[in-house]
Amino acid sequence: MFAKRFSAARSGSAPRACMAFLWGLASALVANGGAPVGAAAQAGKGVEVKIQREQEYQTILGWGKTTPWLAGSALVREQSIEQAVNDFGINRLRFEGLCGNSSGRRSWEWLNDNDDPHKINWEAFNTAQLDARASEWLLPWKKAVESRGEKFDLYVSPSFFQGGSSGDLPPWMLADPEEYAEWAEALLRRLRDKHGIEADWYCICNEAGNNNRFSPALVSRCAKVLMPRLRQRGFRTRLQHPESVNAHVAWRYMQAVRDDPDMWKWIGLISYHWYGRDNQSAMVKLRDLARQREVPTAQTEFMDLTIDHLYDDLVLGGVSYWEVYGLVGPNYQAAASRVSSTTFRGGRWYWRFRQVSHYVRPGAVRVGCESGDDALRCLAFLSKGKPVVVLINTKQPHAERKVKIAGLSPGSYGVSRCVGPAAFEELGLTTVGRDGELTVAVAKDSVLTVYPHDGKNRPPAVTEWRATPDFLHVPRS
Repeated sequence: MFAKRFSAARSGSAPRACMAFLWGLASALVANGGAPVGAAAQAGKGVEVKIQREQEYQTILGWGKTTPWLAGSALVREQSIEQAVNDFGINRLRFEGLCGNSSGRRSWEWLNDNDDPHKINWEAFNTAQLDARASEWLLPWKKAVESRGEKFDLYVSPSFFQGGSSGDLPPWMLADPEEYAEWAEALLRRLRDKHGIEADWYCICNEAGNNNRFSPALVSRCAKVLMPRLRQRGFRTRLQHPESVNAHVAWRYMQAVRDDPDMWKWIGLISYHWYGRDNQSAMVKLRDLARQREVPTAQTEFMDLTIDHLYDDLVLGGVSYWEVYGLVGPNYQAAASRVSSTTFRGGRWYWRFRQVSHYVRPGAVRVGCESGDDALRCLAFLSKGKPVVVLINTKQPHAERKVKIAGLSPGSYGVSRCVGPAAFEELGLTTVGRDGELTVAVAKDSVLTVYPHDGKNRPPAVTEWRATPDFLHVPRS
């Protein structure tokens, strides 16, 4: 028996009926939890939060994840993409292509295709496997994002780890940057010319310097050969750099090209990962350098993200792109979610991240937001001129707080929250008057979002998808 679980969005103070439908053999409904908003808010410590619209920071460009590696069943792929795009809000994918080679797997270029790096021998490339991944994941994901009126964003970030998951950089590419450029050009041309997908960004090497042969000098040599070739082929793709294992390493790689005009012709995005400790100081340096160069920043990988990382990335790193690693994929449940052949449900931090990504869409601008209590962190954004406010009440010791938000625009707002790891709850609509103030009760260990609402009812939102039982059992007779 298959079942879907829903959380109902409603307008007004009284619950409206949710329309249930059969999907497979059964469906299940979950009603919204109730919590006070507006003048009825009470209990807990009083805190004032002020929106400072005059302080404008980065523009949000996308919420991303890694393209799943495994094919999975068509049904699971379809459900995963629908949930990721329309619920969580993923509009950006990282595609690693077919990296390196190993004794048990042929990747993109098993042997050097020929002795001329300017003439591609397509028969030497593993186009069949690339075509399958593009058809199974990239094309339907692109269609789903564009169907909701947003731009699909794609970057290619190949790995060349010595051993491990990908396999080493082939010797002919290590010896000649022109051969590396041919490898990358072939991959990007296949995506564009066969599947109609032009990558927005390209990284020379995922985590250069981390268990691979890529030094800052080698990355620069490869970039300076590849990028002019892509322009000659009509690509608008820009360089995402340096895609380092953490912000400190990223800063070192950026320092190596800081005064290199031939690199800055191509760099359009500065990105980093979160592995290691105390990344915050280097994140600020990257952010400030990016502002000087008028390019955005991005956090693009960590396998154990929390709402604390999201807050630091947005505020200290000033990121315009933010990614989870394993959302709606078969691996890394700690990152955000789990998918098997019979189950899709959000993982431990899915709903907390969703309190930001679902309501803060590309084009929104982060603005200043000041909290009167350090234990209650706040984020504010202007989306089409209207404010979205996120209140993060997760610091220990946990305590409920009564929060007065100042600086909202008059009008109708929805209020949504998630408490602990539980699924989100829509708490109903409230009206903000001319004074621009709203008081809400923020539960302990919760994330609460106040967002503009047109007052219309929404269809139920899926919060769980699964098959029961997990397996079919052979009868005794």
